[in-house]
Amino acid sequence: MKLSDYLRADLVAVGVQVSDSTGLIEWLADFFHENLPQLDRQSLYQAFHERDQKRQAGLECGLAVPHAMLPGIERPVCAVVRLAEPIPMGTIDGSLVRLVFAVVSPADQPAAHVRLLARLARLCCRPHFLEQSTAAADAAALLEVVRREDERHV
Repeated sequence: MKLSDYLRADLVAVGVQVSDSTGLIEWLADFFHENLPQLDRQSLYQAFHERDQKRQAGLECGLAVPHAMLPGIERPVCAVVRLAEPIPMGTIDGSLVRLVFAVVSPADQPAAHVRLLARLARLCCRPHFLEQSTAAADAAALLEVVRREDERHV
């Protein structure tokens, strides 16, 4: 499974202004709904929020992976977001989150959802990847960094 198969250029953003995890979840629900109108914004917000209440999406190394499973989508999709300023999100190592990969998958495809999350975990905590992602000038450059790193790993 390649991450690149689930990335869309219209779901990459740089310089996103949010102040906390709730603001991020609201922003992500709007962002996905704007680019995938078949997804209900409120259902998406609720799914992200419920997941965040169980366990925050922060991993480590300044990375968070909010994720949700919903009806109304045919295949998993992934958004990549770099925040303007890092925010706290309960990361394992206590780091502030700057880079976000948000995953939305069909409710009836849990195995694909888990494989995509595992792929993200393997790719994302490499120091050079995080440095390049943080340095990317714009959304197109960030997408290229992610795709290049994804191609390096089988």
